[in-house]
Amino acid sequence: MKMKFALSVGLCILAASMLHALEFYDVSQPDIAKIKLNISSISDSSKNSVLIKKMQRQLTHSLLFENASAGDAEYLLEI
Repeated sequence: MKMKFALSVGLCILAASMLHALEFYDVSQPDIAKIKLNISSISDSSKNSVLIKKMQRQLTHSLLFENASAGDAEYLLEI
């Protein structure tokens, strides 16, 4: 009897914490600000330009990052 009670309380606590985590870490909420990121290359090579274009294209689909110009960016990523 005590084992069933302890197990049910444990499962309830686990379920409640998981539901709270889903609500708290929902990245699609409009009040979460995206990080403005600028990606640039130090050396101009064809491989770097292809990589940068692919990364910038992926940033348009990201929920956490936004592609920005060097002046507006919060972080600069140089490759």
